[in-house]
Parts: sequence; C-alpha cells; structure tokens
Amino acid sequence: MSDAARWVRALEIFQAALDLPDDERAAWIERQTGGDEDLRRDVEALLSAHGREHGPLDRPLAVPPEDEGLQEALCEALEDRYRLEGELGRGGMAVVFLAREAKHDRTVVLKVIRPGIAARYGVERFEREIRLAARLSHPNILGLLDSGRAGGLPYYVMPHLSGRTLRARLSGEERIPAREAISLLRDVAGALAHAHAADVVHRDLKPDNILLVDGHAYLIDFGVAKLVDAETDPPLTRSGDAVGTPRYMAPEQLAGLSGVDRRADVYAWGQLAHEMLVGVPRELAPGDLEGRDVAPDIAAELQTARPDVPAWLAALVGRCLEVRPSRRIGSAGELVEALDREGIPRSRLRRGRGLAGAGLAGAVALAALALVVGPPLGWRTGDGSRQAVAPSAVDGVLEGPIAVLPFVNETGDPAFDLLGRLAGDWITEGLHAVGLLPVVPWPNSLAAADQAAAASARGGPVDLASFVAAETGATTVVAGSYFRVGDALRFRAEVVDVRLGRVLGAPPAETAPVTEPQIAIEALRDRLMGSVALATDERLAPAGSARRPPTFEAYRAFDAGMEKYISQRYAEAVEEFFRAFQLDTTFTEALLLAATNLYNRGTRTGMARADSVLEVLATRRGGFTRFQELRWTFLRALLDSDAEAALDAARRTGEIAPTSRTAYNAAQSALDLMRPALARRTLERLDPDRGSLRGWPSYWTALAHARHLTGDHEGELAAARAMRSRHPERRIARVLEVRALAAAGRREELEQALEEQETLSTATYWSLGAALVVAGEELRAHGHAAEGVAMLERGVAWLEARLRETPGLREHRYWIGSALYDLGKWSEAESVFTSLAEEFPERESYTGLAALALARMGRVDEARRRLSGSFPYSLGERGAFLGRIAGIAGDPEMGVTLLIEGLRRGIPGAPWLHAAGWPDLLLLAEDPRLAAVLGDGTAIPIPVPSPGS
Repeated sequence: MSDAARWVRALEIFQAALDLPDDERAAWIERQTGGDEDLRRDVEALLSAHGREHGPLDRPLAVPPEDEGLQEALCEALEDRYRLEGELGRGGMAVVFLAREAKHDRTVVLKVIRPGIAARYGVERFEREIRLAARLSHPNILGLLDSGRAGGLPYYVMPHLSGRTLRARLSGEERIPAREAISLLRDVAGALAHAHAADVVHRDLKPDNILLVDGHAYLIDFGVAKLVDAETDPPLTRSGDAVGTPRYMAPEQLAGLSGVDRRADVYAWGQLAHEMLVGVPRELAPGDLEGRDVAPDIAAELQTARPDVPAWLAALVGRCLEVRPSRRIGSAGELVEALDREGIPRSRLRRGRGLAGAGLAGAVALAALALVVGPPLGWRTGDGSRQAVAPSAVDGVLEGPIAVLPFVNETGDPAFDLLGRLAGDWITEGLHAVGLLPVVPWPNSLAAADQAAAASARGGPVDLASFVAAETGATTVVAGSYFRVGDALRFRAEVVDVRLGRVLGAPPAETAPVTEPQIAIEALRDRLMGSVALATDERLAPAGSARRPPTFEAYRAFDAGMEKYISQRYAEAVEEFFRAFQLDTTFTEALLLAATNLYNRGTRTGMARADSVLEVLATRRGGFTRFQELRWTFLRALLDSDAEAALDAARRTGEIAPTSRTAYNAAQSALDLMRPALARRTLERLDPDRGSLRGWPSYWTALAHARHLTGDHEGELAAARAMRSRHPERRIARVLEVRALAAAGRREELEQALEEQETLSTATYWSLGAALVVAGEELRAHGHAAEGVAMLERGVAWLEARLRETPGLREHRYWIGSALYDLGKWSEAESVFTSLAEEFPERESYTGLAALALARMGRVDEARRRLSGSFPYSLGERGAFLGRIAGIAGDPEMGVTLLIEGLRRGIPGAPWLHAAGWPDLLLLAEDPRLAAVLGDGTAIPIPVPSPGS
C-alpha cells in the first residue's frame, strides 16, 4: 500500500472507530488493519490526538505545524469574498471555519483541506466530496453554496444553520417521542431519496451527520459518499475495506464487499430509527452475518421495547434492518413512499425554508416590498369595497402557493392585450426560480383567469383574484396593470393576501419604450423576485439574470402553442413552440414544451425529435429554474425508458408546483410501472374539478385504470361515468364503463351499455367494435371464458361489416387484429398487424403484435428478429413483447423475467396488459411471480385463469 493510500485508509478507520465502544475498538481496528503495523500505528496516533467532541463538523485534532497560519493565508486569498471569523473544528482531512460572505452579507461555513494532507497525499478525496455535494440540492441536505481554490487549496462553502446534531440530542435523552421521530426520519428519508436519485450513496448515515434545526433534520457530511456508477466514481479504497461507521454499517458494508449500493443507506436509516426510538442502534446477533434464513422479528422486538411505536413504523424499520440486502427496502424513495402512505406527507408550504438562512420557517417576510412609488392598485373585496394597506404597515408574512394574474391592459388599445399574458408568464417563471414558495404554474393561472372572464361574461360580478385563488389553491396573488405615457408603457404590480383581502406591498413601477415592453417586464420581474427572496439565498443570483423575457412576437407564437397544448392538439402545438424558439433563441421554455408535445404524440419519429430537442436543451440547463430542470429530467427519463426516475422527477416537480398537472404525470408513471395503488392514492388526493385538472379528461382515464387494477370495479365505473358527464365527446369513457361492467360480471348492464353505443358514430378508434373486444377480453380474464369468446366473435362481425363500408380504416383493423389474436386465429391476426406495421411504421406496437402472432405460428426466431431494433424509446414495451414470446416458445421463467424487467422500465398501456395479453399470460401462469408483479401486492391478484377455466 502506498503512503497516500495508507493515510487515507487510516483516516477512514479512525473516523469509524470513534463510534465504537472502548471495549470493542481495539479488536475491530486489528481486523481492519489486517496485520499492517504501520497502518495500525497511524490509526492509534490519530486516536491518541483526538479530543472527543460531538458536533455537526469534523472533530478537532491538535494543529500540526504545517497547518499553522492557514487562517491568515485564507483571509488574504479570500478577502474580497469571505471574511473568516474563527475556526469551528478540524478533522483528519479538513479544517472548518465560520465565515462572513461579502456578497450576501450572511454567515456561512467554509471547509478547506489541510495543507499538510494536500501536500503529502493529494486532494482527490476532498475534491470528490465537493463534486458529490454539487450534485445535490434538497431542502434537507446541507448543500453546496460555492467552491474554489484559495492559496492552491480546494475549499467549499455551506450554509450556516444554528442547531445541534442528533447525536447531541440523543446524548441528553434516551428516546425521542414517536411523533417527532417520524417527522425527523421523514426529513432524513427525503434527503437520502434525493441523493439516491442522483446516484449518490452516503455510506455514513449516523446521528453525528444529522443536524437538527427548528424541528427539522438536515443531512450533512458526504465525505465518504460514492456514486453508484463505479466508472464515473473510481474507488479510493481497496476492495475489502469497510468504509463508514461500524454501528450503522450494513452487514455487506461492514464486511467490505464490493457493490455496496443504496440499500446500505436504507440499513443505516433503520439503525438511526432504532436508536431514536429505543435509545441504541440494534446489535447484530451472532448468526446474522452468516445470512441465516430465519431472521429475527425486529418489528416485534422494537414494539416490545417501545409499545407506543406504531406497528407500521416498527415493520418498516424491521424491513430496513434485514441482514440480506435483497430482503431490504430497495431505496430511500421507497421509504418516503411508505412514510407518506401512512399519513405524514410533508407540505412545502408548512416547512418552506431557504437553506441559506435559518429563519424563513415556511414564510418570507415582505420587508423589501416597503418601497412603494405611487398608490397601490388596490384590492376589491367580496362586497365591492377597496382595502389597501401601506406595505410599511404590514407585519404579516408572504405565504404560498402564489399565483400571478394576467396584467390588465389600461392603454385603451387592444393591440397591447397580449402583453398582460407575457408579463404574467415571465413573472411566474421568475418566482419559480426563487424557489422559496410553491408557485402556481402559469398555464394553470391563465386557465383560471380565462374561466373567470367567461363566468363574468355570463353575467354577475366575478372577483378575479378570489376566483383564481380558489381554482389554483393560491393564498397570495400578484396582480398588475400597464398603461401608456406618450411613447412609453408603464407597468406596475402589487402582492395581495387573498385570505385577508389586503395589499401586502408593491415594488416601484417600471417604464419602457412601446417598442420594447419586455425591458419593463424584466425589471419588474426582477424587483418582485428580489422582494420575495430578500437576498438571502445564493441560488437567486443566477436565476434573476438567466435570460431576458422573450420578444413579443416569440411570445405570441408561444401563447398560441399553449392553447393547442392544453386542448391536446400536440402536433399543432409543436409547430407553434418551434416558431417561438426560432423567433427568440433564448426562449428555452418554448423548446421544453416542444419536446413535451413531441413525446405526447407517441410516435417513434416524435420521440426521436424530442430526444434531439432535449440534447439541445442540455447545453442550456445552467439557466433553468428548478421547475424546468425537473421537467427536463422527467422527459429524459421517459425517453430513456427509466420509469422509476420519471416517477421521482414528477413527484418532486409536484412538490414545487403542487397545483400543476405533474401529480397526474406521477400517477401515469406509477401505472406504467404497474403500481396502481400508488397511482390511485396520488389521483384521489387531487381535485379534478379545480385548477389545472379542470377540463383534463385523461385524469379520469388514469383513475379508472388505477381502480380497475386494485380490484375496485365500482369505483372504476364511477370514474368512467364521471368522465362521461364531464366530457361526453370522449368515447373512451364509454369503453371504460363497459370494461368495469364486464370485470364485475354485470351482464345486463353491460348489454345495455353496448346497445347505447350502437347509435354513435362508427368511424372512431373507441367504437362499438372496440368496446366489444375490450368486454370480451375482460370477461375471459375474469373467469367467464365462454361469454368472453362470444363477445369477441360479436366484435369481429361488427368490425368486418364496418370495414366493408370503409375499407382500410386503421382503427378498425387494429381492433379486429386484436380480436383475431384473442380467438387464436394467429395467421389472420399476423396478416392484419403486418400490413398495419408496413403502412404505419411509426406505430411500433403493430410490429410487436405481428411478432406475437408469428411466434404463435411457430416462427419464434422470425418474431424475435422483427423486434430487433424496435422500440428504442420504449424498452419496457419491447421487453413485454419479448417476455410473451418467451412464454409462447415454452420458456415461462424467462418470459416472466423479461416481463418484470419491462415493467421496471415502464410499459405504456400497462393497465390493459392483464386482459389484452391474456392468451400469453396464461402460458406464464405457473410462475408465482406473475400474479405478484401484475397485482402490485396491494389488492387481489390479477386473475390469470388455469387452462381448465
């Protein structure tokens, strides 16, 4: 071992040994040093020099001669940026100082590598710690504010929060009340989930690395963290070395095994929970490391020691402390899901907090809005009176969600009408960039404002701000107007508390030439951003100047694209968004929405174009708001067939914009993963008749799917009928109703629903023929084989008659091909799907269905060749087809394995699979994994009848 490697290893063993009881330390060190006497002496020297102190920073050691004068040298190198106010502590590798940042006049923490360590052993590990910290930005992670080099030494800067470590808290009391423990553990799980989503494994989760501030927990110190991807994060320790703190290390980590992953952090979270609830981490039993099959009942042990702990929490901790990683919860994201499922979701509104300061606590004081030029616009209350409170007199706080209204055109010239939308949109994006409050997305605010205008046109006064607030859930709004003064336009705005009906404040008005109104809009936006942020968060510096507002012509095209996007005319919307970007190439929001609409078209070419657009946007992500970054990540994950990452991004986007459609996106991702229980919980928490979901028919489709797959056919029927009443033009609602009735075995009502369809237009995808095929598949899948076959034959007859009337209609050909396949008429089905695949190569599902029919005809190799190179943007769908082909070929074990892998990647249309794929799933039914994966483990298994049914 080289001297550098030995010293790094000595530091690791030293830090870990500090958390061991004195009587265990010597033997453990002997095992870790493995007979290397020099290494053992280095560790013992570090321990002898160590002064034990608990705290959030590295523990102090005696100052070696080569580190003397470090503070003075740093002060000189950083004098224009940071003023060092004293040393907080030092560890084996770094020294930590309290500092004052000049730019924002705030207290921060500055950590710098020790000169002696840098000179003798290099800076690789310290620089890796900086790189990992830079990947993470989460409310419960003490993140990175700045980094650089001073006097040749790398350093980085963190927020300074006044608090104490969880270790200090536990040293003063043996146990923490269960309710408080759950809240703190949720904070930690959320921070870990964010790290895991960024492929970062902490590897040293323990009470010393949890900082408690005002009832919230913050994860600190990523000094021994690693990336999951070994190629991008080469190891700095030898294979077989244990890295971390032994009392909290997972068995595989303690043994120094390679491939330690997220589950090691899950184990440490379990130990952390055990210590918070019981007073000590759980000790490994003598047989645990041998991987015994009969695991101890940790949940029962915990509840015996602490009877007031809820059973669900005890069970969760027990699953985290499983010795075998395969039996453990897989990631912190699943921990968050489990905690939230038990009724403790964390509201960003309740706990919104800027990491740069400890005092925001869910609200932002409005001191900066005290500078008012001219009278405020005023506020119209419910009785028509006006209330205005001078901002200097306001002693309340600004709370979210916050919505921006379209500005009112007071010029008298309709040619300037669109400027009101431009102002509202641009200011909304600015408030998203601030990141301190939940912000209602602009399309939601605009839709609510348009609904208010329509209601006003029908008669009766409508209070615009109150209406928008009720629709979007906002508690605060930004209202504004603009008027003409000669050759200039003057814009002004005010911030209003909707609940109190009073003006909280207004920044100075801004003026710009009539030909360049965006100059005034940008200035007003920046003032509002600064007022809300109070210059307390370092993230606002780049956000405020990321780019200028779009040009007026670019915004006109963008606004037209938004109208088409909301009405789901995706192809038309794409062209408008591209035109907006061509008119102003700084307008990245237009390009992001172009990618969204390209993906929504569902064709291979559309997805390839979306992929290209995301690559272009990747070079501009430095100017994204957090909201835009997560939307880019969501789309990237979908195109990469990574449904887990898409689900995570959608859920995090929903935290930033709780009234947006991103919650629907999260539910849709959960359905693609065949997790209907999660999708159902997500959807049923939303209000479909308010805000962004109002008028969004796809909500009801997703809800019907989720209820169907969880066995609630009455609820499914209710969702389908609710969709019919709200969106009678959507024919799928009738087919969903038919599916629910068929699955529930309600034959008479099913026939009545089918009769109603006979009077409707036939030239549509969701025709009566489609309903007959769906009903037949559902009847058969739910144990009514004879009735199902009869229904499928009725569907074929109806579709054949319609194709004689309108030959070549693609929709009818698809459904008749599906029915023929269901009936075992493989050759006819293959002919239908092959011709469709040749005529419409963009719809790759036709290729997959043709391949299935070929396999059924004994041409398995040809079927697999058909799928070669297909579905590049839907690998989960291709995996499902290959799994079904494997079952047809007589290899059910491989078939189920491929199907599970497909579901892991996400399968668009997964809710239909159990019935539409019934003939093939029947071949896989003997494998017990099939019912488990299709049933989500939350309700009755998806029925897969035996051959005799």
